Amino acid sequence: MALGIQGKCRYTHVPAILEVAGIPYTGSSPLGHTLAMDKVVAKQILIASGLPTPNYQVFSDPKQSFVHLQFPLIVKPRGEAASFGLRIVHDTESLKEAVNQILLDFKQPALIEEYIEGREINVGILGNNTPQAFPALELILKDQVLNIHDYARVDFRLDRYNQPHILEVNSMASLNPSSSFVYAAKKAGYSFNGLINRIVEVACERYADEEPAYFNLQAKSRERGGS
Repeated sequence: MALGIQGKCRYTHVPAILEVAGIPYTGSSPLGHTLAMDKVVAKQILIASGLPTPNYQVFSDPKQSFVHLQFPLIVKPRGEAASFGLRIVHDTESLKEAVNQILLDFKQPALIEEYIEGREINVGILGNNTPQAFPALELILKDQVLNIHDYARVDFRLDRYNQPHILEVNSMASLNPSSSFVYAAKKAGYSFNGLINRIVEVACERYADEEPAYFNLQAKSRERGGS
């Protein structure tokens, strides 16, 4: 698990290096991280898959025409993790100021979303072919449409009718012992060591299902005395 150091799509750097080197790893592929970190692409995929997410607009210029969204609005960078640069605005002037700040500070477009008034819910997911949702709200997932692998965290907002809206998918949920993902895993019956072991297990299962040729090549290499 490595977040990267600098540049765009930092989550993709180490997985890409490992794939070039032919080294198995846990977590999502560079593709999965890319789709999840680009919040606009992620929302387009969620909408195309029939999953609920707040209405949005992308701003690349503070003077851009404001179309169909209702205040209050959430303003955040298009391609940053966590809550970097996030602001809530209540009028057009504040919106222009927030967009301009993101363009200056992050050198990338701003994603504008309608603010969903209600509780925010984090749901940890573990596994692939039959992913397990950790306790938070009742959730059944058959497919992970953003090509997320092994483990992740989905952030929701419940509106006043208790209908969930997907805010984003964190393709590299924190494994800090005090994080929400680890806390939810404990509620699902996992010790910290048990959670880490299970992540490794589901990654091995994924490689065995999707890339059995890799293990065959490694076995032949060892037989020949290779590394």
